[in-house]
Amino acid sequence: MRDWLQQLETRDRRALLAAAVALVLAGFYFLLWQPHVNAREHLADTVREQRATRAWMEAAAREAAELREGGSGAAPRASGRSLLGLVDGTARAAALSQSITRMEPQGEDSVRLWLTRAPFDKVVDWLATLQKRHGIRVVTMNLEREKDAGLVSGRIAVGYTEGA
Repeated sequence: MRDWLQQLETRDRRALLAAAVALVLAGFYFLLWQPHVNAREHLADTVREQRATRAWMEAAAREAAELREGGSGAAPRASGRSLLGLVDGTARAAALSQSITRMEPQGEDSVRLWLTRAPFDKVVDWLATLQKRHGIRVVTMNLEREKDAGLVSGRIAVGYTEGA
């Protein structure tokens, strides 16, 4: 090999040496450096995802603790408003009154209502408001998806929970 290199002209030897150096540098970059950088970026992405998951879990744990401490959330019973009036008023505030086709009381502690083509997101937000602010929970719910995206129809019964 050495004899062969000696037989080459100086210009060819330099070109061969430059090609060898370029090959070593390319090998270093593609075999060592780039995989290291890719692995680091992947780990950084994983850390970001894990932090987001942790933040979500901590928020959910706080909410669960608040719900556990709050018990049934029965404060609104003393407000003097009937359950039917409270459900109707909050439904109007949630812009669901046009979707409610029928509403009837089931004793003093429960109200049954029928929805037609109601926006599902608004229904869920309304039910969450009833539970968080007024201590009213879903007793039964039977909703069916409409052909139009995001709309549902069906029956919901809500009422105060035991111990409220």
